Amino acid sequence: MKHQFKLLLFCLLLLVTFSSVAQDQLLTDFQNPPNPAKPRVWWHWMNGNISKEGIQKDLEWMQRVGIGGFQNFDANLFTPLVVEKKVEFMQPAWDAFRFATQLADSLKITFTTMPFYQASDELLPSGLLGSVTLIQK
Repeated sequence: MKHQFKLLLFCLLLLVTFSSVAQDQLLTDFQNPPNPAKPRVWWHWMNGNISKEGIQKDLEWMQRVGIGGFQNFDANLFTPLVVEKKVEFMQPAWDAFRFATQLADSLKITFTTMPFYQASDELLPSGLLGSVTLIQK
C-alpha cells in the first residue's frame, strides 16, 4: 500500500510538472507566435501609387506590429495620383515589386501574390519564388 501511494504521488508530481511546462509553452507561443500563426493582411497598391520608401515603411511597420504576411495586389480603380511619379504595372519602375519581395523575405514576412506577376523572370527572378507564394486557380 505504501509503494502504491508513493507511485501515485510520483505520477501526480509528474502530471503537475508537465502541465506547468505545457502552460508555459502555450503562454510563450501566445506572446510570441510562430509566423504561421500570425495575422495576414491585404496590401493593395492602388494604381501605381507606390514608392520604395513607402514599401519599406509599410513592411517594417508590418514586422514591428507582428503581421506574419500579406496578400499583395495592384488595383486600378481610377485612383488619383498621390505620389510624385506613378509606377506603371510591369514597366521598368516595377522593380519596386522585386524590392518588396526581397525586403519581405529579409524581414521574414510571407509574401503572397497572384500568378500573373510571374510574367517576367527579370522582374521576379525564380530565385525569389521560394519566398513568394503564388495563388493558383
